[in-house]
Amino acid sequence: MKKSITSLLVISPDKDLQDTVRGALSASEFRITSKEESFTALNGSAGPLALRHDLVLFDTEDIGAEAETAIHTLSENRAPGSVLIGVARSDLPLTKVRELHRAGVDDILLRDTLDGELAVVLDEWRMRRDARLPAIWAGGPGEGKVIAVSKARGGVGASTLAVNLADALLDKRGFVKKVAQNRVASRTRSGPRACRAAFRRRAIARLKGDPGNRENHRDGLRFLKPSEKRGPLNRPPIVGDLPASLRAAGVRMPPGLFLAGCLAACTVAAVLGTQVYRPPVAVALSFAAFIALPLVLLRANERRRRARLLKQLPDALDLMARGLKVGHPLNVSLQSVADEMPDPIGTEFGIVVDQITYGDELPVAVRELADRIDEEDIRYMSIAIAMQHGTGGDLAEVLSTLSRVVRARMALRRKVKAISSEGRMTAYILSALPFMIAGFMMYAEPSYYLDVTDAPHFWPIMGGILAAVIANAVILFRLVNFRI
Repeated sequence: MKKSITSLLVISPDKDLQDTVRGALSASEFRITSKEESFTALNGSAGPLALRHDLVLFDTEDIGAEAETAIHTLSENRAPGSVLIGVARSDLPLTKVRELHRAGVDDILLRDTLDGELAVVLDEWRMRRDARLPAIWAGGPGEGKVIAVSKARGGVGASTLAVNLADALLDKRGFVKKVAQNRVASRTRSGPRACRAAFRRRAIARLKGDPGNRENHRDGLRFLKPSEKRGPLNRPPIVGDLPASLRAAGVRMPPGLFLAGCLAACTVAAVLGTQVYRPPVAVALSFAAFIALPLVLLRANERRRRARLLKQLPDALDLMARGLKVGHPLNVSLQSVADEMPDPIGTEFGIVVDQITYGDELPVAVRELADRIDEEDIRYMSIAIAMQHGTGGDLAEVLSTLSRVVRARMALRRKVKAISSEGRMTAYILSALPFMIAGFMMYAEPSYYLDVTDAPHFWPIMGGILAAVIANAVILFRLVNFRI
């Protein structure tokens, strides 16, 4: 149903947008003008023009300082109840979004021309990590999407006009087929109409500002948090919690796809290996190469990523402490870490900020951060934030002290690593020496081992030797690795 208003001004050369607005809103006076002449008119006589139109929809591309001044003047002199909406691409810089909001723009319709599902655009907007800009997501014109972003005014979301425009764009282009199949219709009904209805319900609930409506928060968090269901593919034997390992290693791949790729490569290698080696040898080699090796590499990548995060942690703690000392709230300090720090710590803090934005409590978000990273220093930070949130205290001083402790521990680790370097080199050489000798013997005299492979005691002896070599390597590395 069209939203009826008295007077409408559209400042955009985009014919498609003009037609969409005409279809979404009915007005007694519908005026379309160019950007240049409108901004000139606004600068010249903002008061009369503002009083004449109930809704002004303008294009924000290539907007300059002069246009910003005109928008600010229009916002100050517009009639009570009038609405000012900007239309922009989704790559609009976040600084420009804040400037437009400060100038008095009520809503911004963000258009994207990229292909992909709704979650892709949501992830791109989420990377902006601005907790002060709640968003409503919908399909949009052409091959892209529209995101209606509203200035936070007492917890109320996008205005009714922005919701109507986004819903009209959604209805006009019918982009919702993938979204309906993958996101909304799976939880409600099915099809584009169900997707639009679900979008409208969530939008109206946000407009009402219902503090008891937790469904919107849960819907947003489903995009950010992994599923809590743990099936056989999520917890395979020996591997453990595969989704947690993939997230900790920074690998964006479903657990099922990861295991399917390993098994497929193992099967192909085993079939090809039987043409060269005996079936037991071919199966063992293919298993080691395409199942055990990917898991070992995954664990190694997880340790490297965790080490990079711990190296960045003292700087992040100092940044948070400085923000708290100058009077910034804790959420803003977390936001600054997410914006300023690189991956992986910037990404992890960004997830914390997003969880808080979409309804999670602060202690819950930082506890889940500690569970994802699984490091003592992160847990200390999580406990400090949770205690300050519940009982109060000088969190800035606690974070500064924790930063100094983490730096001291890192220095001690480097000193121990330098002292134990000789022992580690010995462990590497002694662990690799049996395999080097076996490989040299297979190259120099292949019959040395192949002639006795049919002996009944050959494989048990080889298994015992391999177990002894592995036990030797484990003991040596335990002797030269210290927990600090």
